[in-house]
Amino acid sequence: MSSLRPLIFGALLGIAAATIVLGLAGLGLFDTFEGFTYDMRVRMMAPPVDVPVKIIVLDQGSLDAGDANGWTWPWSREVYPYLISFCRRTSVKALAFDVYFTEHHADVPGDSEFAAAVEGMPNYIGALIASAKIGDARKWPAGTAQAPLKLAGLDAWLERHPDAPMKMTAAVFPYPELAKATRTYGHVRSAPEGDSVVRRVFPVQEFDGRAVPRLAMAAWITGGFAAPPAMSIEGDTLRIGDRALQLDDQGTSLLHFYKPRDGSDYAFEVYALADVLQSEFAIAEGKEPKLSPEVFKDCYVLFGFSAPGLYDLKATPMHPAMPGVELQATTLANLLRGDTMSLPPGAAVAVMTLLWSALAAGAVALGGKWWRLTMIAVVALAVPVAIGVLMYRASYWWPIVSPLIAAATAVTAAIVFIYTTESKQRRFIRSAFSRYLSNDVIERLLKDPDQLKLGGEVRELTIFFSDVKGFSSISERLSPSSITALLNDLLSEIAQIIQSEAGTLDKYMGDGVVAFWNAPLEQPDHAVRAVRAAIRCQRRFAEREEHFRALAGGHPVEVRIGINTGKVLVGNLGSPERFDYSVMGDDANLAARLEGANKAFGTHILASLETWSRTNGQFKGRALGRVMVVGRETPVQIVEPLCFADEPLPASALKFIAAIAMVGEGRVEQAIAQLESLTDDPVSAAFVNYLRTLDPKQVVDGVWRLTSK
Repeated sequence: MSSLRPLIFGALLGIAAATIVLGLAGLGLFDTFEGFTYDMRVRMMAPPVDVPVKIIVLDQGSLDAGDANGWTWPWSREVYPYLISFCRRTSVKALAFDVYFTEHHADVPGDSEFAAAVEGMPNYIGALIASAKIGDARKWPAGTAQAPLKLAGLDAWLERHPDAPMKMTAAVFPYPELAKATRTYGHVRSAPEGDSVVRRVFPVQEFDGRAVPRLAMAAWITGGFAAPPAMSIEGDTLRIGDRALQLDDQGTSLLHFYKPRDGSDYAFEVYALADVLQSEFAIAEGKEPKLSPEVFKDCYVLFGFSAPGLYDLKATPMHPAMPGVELQATTLANLLRGDTMSLPPGAAVAVMTLLWSALAAGAVALGGKWWRLTMIAVVALAVPVAIGVLMYRASYWWPIVSPLIAAATAVTAAIVFIYTTESKQRRFIRSAFSRYLSNDVIERLLKDPDQLKLGGEVRELTIFFSDVKGFSSISERLSPSSITALLNDLLSEIAQIIQSEAGTLDKYMGDGVVAFWNAPLEQPDHAVRAVRAAIRCQRRFAEREEHFRALAGGHPVEVRIGINTGKVLVGNLGSPERFDYSVMGDDANLAARLEGANKAFGTHILASLETWSRTNGQFKGRALGRVMVVGRETPVQIVEPLCFADEPLPASALKFIAAIAMVGEGRVEQAIAQLESLTDDPVSAAFVNYLRTLDPKQVVDGVWRLTSK
């Protein structure tokens, strides 16, 4: 294959992968993740800000101070004229209240006093709520002083975006006295996204044919211009004087956030309402105030709530609970500084994503050493992140997630392409052995494929057979789907433990499993691994006893295991077209017979002495004597593995061992009595039954002769 062909094919894979990812991105699938990466960029690169914007907050400390003075919430509106009075003592550019005053407080005085104070403050800006549903007002109330802003192009923009929420059909105004006293209004609606984080706001909303600016924008216009500046919407750009804000199809624009001041959660200077009120009271009494009115000289002053119980906290990229008034301050600072954030053209993002994915996948498809492919993959993933960061510095929210996923998908597709073009032998090894070998064993085989020629060799292995006790009777009560679910769960547990012990899964035989160790790779501790796998299987079944019982329709599920070590034929047995890596031989058959012998002894694991002698004392168990299995004339010494070497043997096992010693000494009746006392030990019961059926001569012989498999 020429070097050009994989490059072209890889590039086409990259384009296909990127196309799919861009389609999913267009459906909004990655919006939450993209918002998260954007918030990280905001926090990393937010600049400090130095603008004449000050915030007064009704914070928790102010509420506590009010409680100490006997003020109960809601406070009398008589307090707000003192705030206004304090701001009137110096030349503030504008005073904006990010607070709703929608109802009369019949039982709380101060409504008239507050309205009178507002009427005497020409540069006061009040808040209104404009929405599609909330509010009784469908028309601008008669008697309110605000003249409509002239926003050229608004009607044309709304015609192009008829479903945009910029156009509002309902509003909530302050109570009538305050509404008439308020000369300028600003709306306070933000635009939280799907993850409830506020990254955008509505600079302007339309209500009853009027363009209503955001509260912060109204403050900027009031305090910064002798007459309202020229305003227009050209295309998707809102122009206010020499400022330009990009609008999306919903009518929102991105905020440019700022770094909090040292030792503060705010980017702006913040003052507690309690301090402002105390200072105003002190001045009125001729005393030294805590705050001088000069702190607000030539500043835009915004007032709002920050106490958690007053419910004006918003999740933003900078803080999970930012006071709404700071969002207004951020909008105002954006206008004062000319800071804007924009979205790049979607076509530009798509083209760059397609090109980069094609380049990355093409480079990977050329192949090479693992370190080269790793380097390409790292660069392929790093570049979308770097572009997103650099574009943020240029005041663009350039997506990171969709280009990153597209590049990752393209690189993955190219790696799969390389995999599918590997040599036939390597693919064959993986497909042939993935069913019954762990990945690390397969990787070692790939380095030496000569071990897998058709045929076999005689080698000492430890063979493992398992079977489910009484599975036929269990299956008779279950539906086919229930049988399948039970078997899949059981066999998966056994297979996972065998592979974790680096065993080779030979085959599944109905409800049983055949496995072995020491092939195809040499494992000096093959007997240890097999016995450890058996004990782990039994403990896993004990942990999930109730689960398996439920799957079996209330019937207990027990697995019996037989283990033997010996020389067998192992290898690829079959034809060149179809074969299995399996074992054959008498010692393999013996492992199967030992599995069946569990039935006679009431055990769950039986291992031959050949296996037990190779475990190097890593386990504890009890010898059960010699057994002559069906089809074999030579008795085999067997052991029941019980636990690991660092664990104590069960008391019943110790008493059983002592009883068997009595049998060897000829004290059969005494042994039977001790065994009968072990009522919870099935093995002891089996030995009692067996001993009672034998004549003295057979007792001395001590060989169990099994008549069934």
